[in-house]
Amino acid sequence: MRSLVALAAWMWTLSALAGPQIGFWEQEGARVVFEKNKKGWSSRQIRVFTPANLATLSLKFERPDQWHAFFEGRSYGPVQTAVFPRYEFYAQSGLQKITRAPPAPFRTESEEFATGIKTKNLRPVLLTDQPVKDPEVWSKSAAAPKALKKAKDKFILLFGRGLDFAKDSEFQNKDPKRRLRAEDLRLQTVYRSRRGDELFSLAARFQDSFVRCSRTGVDCPIESKQWFLARQGQVTSLGDAVALIAAADADRDGKSEFFFFLNRNDQIGYALVPPNGKRLEFLWTDH
Repeated sequence: MRSLVALAAWMWTLSALAGPQIGFWEQEGARVVFEKNKKGWSSRQIRVFTPANLATLSLKFERPDQWHAFFEGRSYGPVQTAVFPRYEFYAQSGLQKITRAPPAPFRTESEEFATGIKTKNLRPVLLTDQPVKDPEVWSKSAAAPKALKKAKDKFILLFGRGLDFAKDSEFQNKDPKRRLRAEDLRLQTVYRSRRGDELFSLAARFQDSFVRCSRTGVDCPIESKQWFLARQGQVTSLGDAVALIAAADADRDGKSEFFFFLNRNDQIGYALVPPNGKRLEFLWTDH
């Protein structure tokens, strides 16, 4: 477990402050999801599912128990938490209850964060075990046409194959010549950093036909938001996500990490994308 004294210089832990639609508490709570040590970032998601492991699982999430909420470039806090004595389900792993929190006027409701549970859809907020900043200063913006074109080209390159197009919902009247086109893609969200880098989310929105992936049993990714980072003339795919929760320098190396909210059918969770590292996910099943 994390020692607040011995490891404070080289370990960082991330959590998410979320409403009752994203977890198993009556009000709102925190979920410990990612950490970084000398080996790099890792997900706290549990991989070993046994009754014995479940019985002691909550002990692995006792610390940290004090956090700072990060929203739009500012840290708020402290947010104090306590682990539950015992988890009843693996989907509860990482959960902590809030024992003290600052006023949070940014905790607005949004259908973007709905999960199918009939309750308030409060936006998740990044929690860090130390105050952090966003040195790259990411904020919502308009898209630069050249970077947007590159992002659409990358989208088509990654997801344009293996699609069937038809003029009817039963796919009886297929159009074998139809291909995924740039005009099929709709810009959903744009963020720009102070130095001019851009973060896009794109999704397919078809006007003239239906579409599906030809691979049965696999979700078609093109109607979900796909995120792309345009930096120094290069466009990189960051994967799917419902929304960006925060861009923050969570490990204090001078570069911002991206923290996303995920919602895929029966799986909910978070993704962390370090500046030069591999995307990490923390997922659970909501039933």
